[in-house]
Order: sequence, then C-alpha cells, then structure tokens
Amino acid sequence: MKTLVPPSNRATGRRAGRGLMAPLLVVLVAGVGFGVWRYMNAGRPPVLPQQDLSEVDPEVATLVRKMVADLEADPANGRMHGSLGLAYEANTMWPEAAASFANAAALDSGEPLWAYHCARATINSGDQEGGYAMLLEAETKLQNVAGAQLYLAHQLLEAGEFDLAQTALNNVVRLEPERAEGYAGLGELLVEREDFAGAARVLRRALDIDPNIEIAHYSLGLAYRGLGQLEDAERELALGLGAKRKGLADKFGAETQEYGVNYVGVINKSSDLVEAGAFQAAIDLLERLRKTRPDDSNLLNNLGIAYIRTKRFEPALKHLKHALALDDNFFGTHQNLSACYQDMEDLEKALFHAKRSVELGGDVASTHFATLRILARMSRFEDALVHGRAAVRLDPTDPMKQAALGELFAQLRRPRDARKYFEAALELTPGFVAVRVNLLRILIGLGDLDQAEKTLAKGEAMAPDDVSLQQCRQILMGARQRRASARSKR
Repeated sequence: MKTLVPPSNRATGRRAGRGLMAPLLVVLVAGVGFGVWRYMNAGRPPVLPQQDLSEVDPEVATLVRKMVADLEADPANGRMHGSLGLAYEANTMWPEAAASFANAAALDSGEPLWAYHCARATINSGDQEGGYAMLLEAETKLQNVAGAQLYLAHQLLEAGEFDLAQTALNNVVRLEPERAEGYAGLGELLVEREDFAGAARVLRRALDIDPNIEIAHYSLGLAYRGLGQLEDAERELALGLGAKRKGLADKFGAETQEYGVNYVGVINKSSDLVEAGAFQAAIDLLERLRKTRPDDSNLLNNLGIAYIRTKRFEPALKHLKHALALDDNFFGTHQNLSACYQDMEDLEKALFHAKRSVELGGDVASTHFATLRILARMSRFEDALVHGRAAVRLDPTDPMKQAALGELFAQLRRPRDARKYFEAALELTPGFVAVRVNLLRILIGLGDLDQAEKTLAKGEAMAPDDVSLQQCRQILMGARQRRASARSKR
C-alpha cells in the first residue's frame, strides 16, 4: 500500500501562515454585483498597484509577475485580465481571481465566460449570494455553454429552484448528449421531485454512457429505494458511496490546468496523474518542482511512488532514502520504502520498514494493512492476523480490509470466521465479484447451499457474464447433485 503524501498547511498558492498583502488588481468587495463592476471600470483601464509577493509560493510568484508585467504593457486587454484570473483560479486564490475576472468581463464583454468564472470565484470566496446573483445575470449569455449550465444547475438544485435547474440541465443534455453529467443531474433532480421511475430511466442512461459516475449510482439507489426495489437500492448506494458531483470543463479548461503551478496544485495534479496511470507525466511534473524544493520530503515521497509504479526502483529508493534522511520518524516514508522493497521481492527489507511504519503510525489502518500483505506473502498467517484485526478495527468501512481478513481466516482453515468478513466486505461493496466468489466457496464448503444460491443469484444479477461466477454455478450444481445422490442412497 503506497502512501500518497498530501502537502501540509498549504491550501492555496499562498505560503502557510500568511496570505497575500493585497490583491494585484482591484479588491472584490463581498456583495458587489457584476453590474457595479461594469460601472466602476467603464471608460478606463483598471490600475495595477504594486504587490508584495514575498509570502506567495515562488512558482506562483514567478507566474504572476510575468502576467502582471504583460498587463502593465497593455492594461486594457480584457483577455489578459481573464488569463490572470484563470491563473489565480488554478492556484485557488479566489478573491484575486474574482477581481481579475470582473475586469475581464468589463473589458471583454463579448466573452460571457468571464462573468461565469467571476461568479464561481465569488462563490468560492465565500460570497454565495453575490456569486449566485452574478450567475443569474449572466445566464442568458451562457445558454450554449454546457459547463456553465451544469454549474448553474447544481447551484439551483442547492437553492431548491427545481424548475430553473431542470431548464439548465435540459440545456446540458442538448449541448452534450453523449456525456453522462447532464443525465446524472436530471436524475438527481427527479429524485428530489419524487419521480422515482423517471429518475431511474435517466440515471440508467447516464450509467450506460459512463458506468463509473458515482453520483449517478447513488441517485439511482435513492430512486430504487423510492420504488421499493430495496436490493437494487442497496447495490447502487454502495457503488455511489462518497460520491461527488462532476462538472464539465469549458474552453478555458486546458489553459487553467497549465497555470496550476502552486505547491498544492502540482502535488495534487501529480497524484491524479498517478491514479490515472500517467506515471511519466507525474514524474516530469514532480522533477520540475524538485529543482526548487530539493529537500521537500512530501514531494520526494510522491516522486518515489511514481517511480515505483514504473518499476524504476533505483531512483525510487534514492528519493525515498533522501526523504528518510530528512525525517526518519514519518511513517509514510517507511511505508513507501516497504512497498518498493516488496515490489523488488526483498520481503525481509519490506517487512522491516512495514513494522517501522506500524511503530510510528500504528493508529493508521494502512500501516497494518501493508504489514498484513507482506506477512501473508511470507505465509506467516497468524502474525498477519494480528495486523488484519487492527486494520479492520481502525477502518471498518473499507471492504478491502474486511476481505483481506477473510482470506487470512480461509488460509488458517477457519471458514466460519472467513464467512463473517467476506459477508462484511460484500455488504460494503455488493459488486465486489472476487469476494463474492470467495464467499461462495466458503458457503459451499460449509454445506450452506441455500445461502450460496442466494449469494450467487445476486452476483449473477449484477455480472451475468462473469466467468468466475459461472464456474461457481457449476460447482454449486455439483454440490447439490452430490447431496441429492447421498440422500437417495439412505
């Protein structure tokens, strides 16, 4: 189990502890509407006051200085003000972003997206009412912008304005009929209106397009619950656990992503790239950041993980050992070294660092889970059991940990205990086919064929073409035939 290390105390492009002394352009006053901005800026370009950037992440400061210098040469250029706003947005500096977008909207009135981004930045700055008013004022110019319509719909849903939300969501579907997000939003709206049958129809359409859109699974679970289909509801709610709404990028999405140069942005972006399998892109991003932060242990850990995922163990060990030299009491570094050695098949070194991670971070479930996996590979199942119990105690809602403990009990020939944890894992994630197969083998071995039939039928309903479930069907049929044969001979 590799530990992606989040940056500490860095929520925005500002350094921890203090913020920017003053915004670069004009301070956005909470509650000031977009119409007032047009009036304030009419007929004259905005002023670019001097700015103290000493408390800003150096990467952000370099970017901002360059963009401000360009603006000083052409202060009436609305497009450039918009780009500066996108840079602030990318680095989660919302008040400054709102001010820049307001200038862009006033100077480049032909681009309706500046007003949209200004509204979003205003909302993210904490002025919900002001941002909401801006969205409504700009709405007529945004009817052909799917991302803006979806964002507006989400805001309207939160406000309980269901009729307006439906209009916006219909626009999203009209503009992006092959994207799942609009259908997912419509389904959520129909659930709110208790039109459960209609919700189920559009949510199934969303999942046909994108089976991994979790909010659609969750809303479909609510719809099935409303229809009285409780087993289906249980499955979908589990698949949508922890779901968040998805947005749609507009035409400035790629540009915004390029401006994400602050520490938090780069670390988070690299983590997203690793999770998406773009390991070399993550390495390139982190190596650039390492040039300015050579002794950042969080960065070194994330860089080590990316190299592990590419099976380049020499640079991975180099960076992880450097991080360990900087702080040998951080459990995450030991955990990542353990993962590296495990992939190198050096299980003794992997176990040494896994145990050290438990000593330092024993209240974190992942340290026990990683140690369990190494001990299981070494066939030390009794020792692994201690860490399996600890992992489940610390994180009982993770089906992977429940399933791993079930597998340990199966290895120790304790089928009733194995059954308990396999059933717990399936209750958390009904679509976990591998666990369902393991549970079926336990149930058939225990002779509980009726429960095995129920468990298998649920799996077949969710994955009718799964080969392993088809094999379980054959095994179960054989067990029933043997039982019937034995009874006939009595």
